[in-house]
Amino acid sequence: MMRINDHIEEIVVDFDSLYLDINNPRFGSKKKKGYEDNRVLFDLGEQGKTLELLNKNKFLKQDLKNSILSLGWYPDSKPIVWKHPKEKGKYVVLEGNCRIGTLKKIREEFTRMNDESDAFENYKSVISDTSKIEVKLLKEDDIVEMAKKMAHILSVRHISGAVAWSPHARNVYIVESYFSHGGDRNKIDMDTVRVVASLFGVSTRSARSSIQNALIFEDFKSRYSHMLKDGTKFDVRDQQFIEQISSSVFLRDRFSLDKLDVKFDDDAALMLFNGSFLKGRGDEERELNIFPTAKSWVVWKKLVDYDAKPTTSTSFATDINLLEPEESRRIFDIEQDMIAHKNGVMPTEIIDKLIEELGRIDLDTMITKSDHLKSSLKTLSERIKNLSAKISK
Repeated sequence: MMRINDHIEEIVVDFDSLYLDINNPRFGSKKKKGYEDNRVLFDLGEQGKTLELLNKNKFLKQDLKNSILSLGWYPDSKPIVWKHPKEKGKYVVLEGNCRIGTLKKIREEFTRMNDESDAFENYKSVISDTSKIEVKLLKEDDIVEMAKKMAHILSVRHISGAVAWSPHARNVYIVESYFSHGGDRNKIDMDTVRVVASLFGVSTRSARSSIQNALIFEDFKSRYSHMLKDGTKFDVRDQQFIEQISSSVFLRDRFSLDKLDVKFDDDAALMLFNGSFLKGRGDEERELNIFPTAKSWVVWKKLVDYDAKPTTSTSFATDINLLEPEESRRIFDIEQDMIAHKNGVMPTEIIDKLIEELGRIDLDTMITKSDHLKSSLKTLSERIKNLSAKISK
């Protein structure tokens, strides 16, 4: 068992000797600069980019900055830093980048501040009070060993602890550890998963799930990025679709997904693309997809369960066709029909009510809401064609 306190020493350092971690796992990036090259690690240009990334991704909280400026610097826990073996007097912040980044942002803003500003003295006081910082130094000269100890430290705070990272950042970090310990890329290796789970202080199941979701997402992106409309790209948030599928027994069965798989088979990958990405990625286009959100996939099982009741005599789930998406209806439209059926509302009542409501729309409203109405009317037209086709059969 690793006792991290055995490798920690509390020291006081100059604030200017603290450098942000340009490889911060919180960013969820797979393209890291590494810790070997000290020149890159402490390069001021890279430091500026890292501070901007923290700010852009909203890791530098306005509430924290306001609190520091109003009440002064009082860290709830000391930042953990590491000294590069080739550099003297320079420290990389391994844990505490958001707090140190906020202090750096305060210093940056102060350089542009008029001395007559109401907040001038607050800024000046904070900068003076934090000219020296109490930190915890991770004593390790070997970079590989440092990375292992850092993984343990960060897991306590961010993987299994209270200050959670995004699912994508967590998964990327766990996958990196999985591969660094010799994990198989073609099939999940449970022996290595157990090592990683122990390192991060999470369950084997949680580690396996993180690794599987990340690997499936990377494979899916590589196969379908070129098919997205209008030059758009997959977003890290799209991994939620994979997580939704892998966490449901029903969906795992539909997607023929085994617990040790690292990618979807061809039909399963096509089903996901047709279901959630075929119509586009913009706000309006996304709503036209069969399953517009990750959570919308859970509705499929609701339909199947409702159809299976001996008292319903329905077949709502058969309206979903992911291999022939143009023949399929949107999941929320089908769900509304199921709810109407459940509540005993007749189709004729719905149509009569719709006709009545359409007659109440005034011209001014139609003009001001024309962009949204065009999309809605297109959907309505498709629904009418669908219903007419079914009645004609």
